[in-house]
Amino acid sequence: MHFIRASALVFMLVLTPTLLAFKLTNPFLYNRVNRNLHGTIVDYTNNSRMDNRIWSESLCEKRDLYVYLPPNYDSGKAYPLLIWLHGFSQDENVFVDYVVKPFDCAIASGKLPPMIIAAPDGSLNKKLRLIPPGSFFINSKAGNYEDYFMKDVLGFLTKNYLIRPEREAHGLAGTSMGGAASYHLGIKHNQFFKNIAGISPPLNLRYMDNKGSYMGKFNSAFTELRSDFSKSNMTVGKFFGFFLVKAKDIQADLFNFKDPNIATEIAAVNPTEMLDFYNIKNGMLNMYLAYGRKDEFNLDAQAESFLHHAQTKGIHVDVDYDPHGRHNTATAKRFIPNMIDWFAIQFKGMEPK
Repeated sequence: MHFIRASALVFMLVLTPTLLAFKLTNPFLYNRVNRNLHGTIVDYTNNSRMDNRIWSESLCEKRDLYVYLPPNYDSGKAYPLLIWLHGFSQDENVFVDYVVKPFDCAIASGKLPPMIIAAPDGSLNKKLRLIPPGSFFINSKAGNYEDYFMKDVLGFLTKNYLIRPEREAHGLAGTSMGGAASYHLGIKHNQFFKNIAGISPPLNLRYMDNKGSYMGKFNSAFTELRSDFSKSNMTVGKFFGFFLVKAKDIQADLFNFKDPNIATEIAAVNPTEMLDFYNIKNGMLNMYLAYGRKDEFNLDAQAESFLHHAQTKGIHVDVDYDPHGRHNTATAKRFIPNMIDWFAIQFKGMEPK
């Protein structure tokens, strides 16, 4: 049975271009992409010939980071800052793979103001695993990844580049795990971030339907949150109807399923509940949420659960919905131009100065 399930996941990862995918470093990708940009990507990684990684005091190790600088970058001016957070089982290379080009074009055309865009590595390790783990950029038993982001990544950026100080000039964006992290970090650290955007993000980590199932569709008549996380074999994703992903595949590196306080730990990083914990009011944050109806991890249900709770609190969220959208790279690519249009509105008037 274990062999069948493992084989199914291998086929799923190979045949489906999902946001849950093996992290395969391409040493030639960076140079090829940089040659075709109006701006420039500065390489603080170990993906090419030199180890340029930044040091993380929080993790006691070096970490990869890409930093995009816009055309005609002037080190004497302060720029808006956008940080792109990658999905689960991915790393910073996704940024150079398909994210940076549309943002670069939008900046070159004047749709977006010139800005600095950073893409840190939030993977847990570089080892080849059936499902390589992701940190969700939270502090967990896997390490202090929220501290790494807030102290080490932001500290490095503000030390080495001039960043406009206004929170209106700061944004977070990402897909899947990175989208959830954008919401988690943006809500918790709203004194620094004003604009947060997520594509196919898990926004209610304690979601369940009225039968206790993770995979059931959202019904506003039932909003109870899961408190029992003892079943680590609970299905949280389905590909082709029978390739199953279990809760332990996603969360075992972060949480102890036998810990009686696990529900409390998850609640503390659950964007739906964080709206209450941090007393978020309408207008405190600009929020963009994109999701597809056919999400293989049922994250459309989580999105609608989050939106319902936000609505009850009178909080507006800009929504982009694809009735045919799945949890894959193709869907993410379709949403990115709309996300850029949204950021163009939020960053209007935030020119370098």
